[in-house]
Amino acid sequence: MKNIRKCLVGLLVIISMVAPATGTCITGDAPLPSRGTLYVGGSGPGNYTRIQDAINASTNGDTVYVYDDSAPYHEQLTINKTISLIGESMPTTIIDGNNTLAAMIFIYADGVQIRNLTIRNATSADVVVFGDDVTIMQTTISDANMGIDIAVFWMPYLQRERIYLLENHISRTYIGIMTSYYCNDSKFQGNIIEDNHFGVVLSTSFHNTILLNTIRNNEEGILDSYGVDNSITQNTFEDNTCGLEINCSYVDHVEQNNFLGNERHAIFVKLPYWELNFLMEARHFKESYILKYYRMFGSTTWNANYWNASRTLPYLIRGWSLFQYRFGNIPQVPRVEVDWHPAQQPYELSASMSTANNAV
Repeated sequence: MKNIRKCLVGLLVIISMVAPATGTCITGDAPLPSRGTLYVGGSGPGNYTRIQDAINASTNGDTVYVYDDSAPYHEQLTINKTISLIGESMPTTIIDGNNTLAAMIFIYADGVQIRNLTIRNATSADVVVFGDDVTIMQTTISDANMGIDIAVFWMPYLQRERIYLLENHISRTYIGIMTSYYCNDSKFQGNIIEDNHFGVVLSTSFHNTILLNTIRNNEEGILDSYGVDNSITQNTFEDNTCGLEINCSYVDHVEQNNFLGNERHAIFVKLPYWELNFLMEARHFKESYILKYYRMFGSTTWNANYWNASRTLPYLIRGWSLFQYRFGNIPQVPRVEVDWHPAQQPYELSASMSTANNAV
């Protein structure tokens, strides 16, 4: 019951976020080639003082390059063009909300890239993603209610696709990465996700790849709720209260991960009443994506994970079904799923810079 409560708390956290006026969303399958570079800070002639001024002056395909000598920058940014926002140095090029700004960066355009920044101290979310084909890489994100909010928690049924989070350091948040209602076909690779309440929450998100991340010292490492066909592969779950929770998800793949020193390595929960209610709601609102892919009673594939020790016998992942009715609960029914071929020793896992650069 403790895990169910944590799941519901995580998914019902209230976000008091006031977004700026919505910019024009630029459509397209990928970032445009770089046309020119606009500089912020530094001493060059014509350099901008404010990052937002440079963004406003940019056109699709431009790069806004931010020097660190004027950091920290205390701005709330709106990106409504297909540009790259690149810092001089990740540790020292800082955008800081001073715990007074609800969110630091709103991304409305498709094909945006953010790299080499530190983004911190928003009261709600450091980065809010409304666009598709967005890449955030080699960036430190910390000290907020949410680190990265994709698709977006307080705007249900807004679908986002092909979000790439690569080699970031995400820490000291309530939820490090939040995908809510249709973050699909995305990749989170090579990130360090630590010291959060929830490291990653995948909510109603399909066909995503979670690869080569280090997920440690979180209350809950990854919570995958009502997802379909998410691949959680070659990650290290270390020293979490719970490493991985699969909640009402269908045909997920959990393979070749290290589970090290967690109080509980993995758990799964089935809630047939809520799964049926979820499908009925999708039918009522004509949510074709859910109706096409989601199925009740799906199981997870567990294969070749390392479970904190060498094992010759299959490893049992314990879970339960809870049959809830309108007037009360039937006690939970214990269930097990099986990793039939657990690894005999921990994997040596790492994501090189070249791997991340080629991941998109």
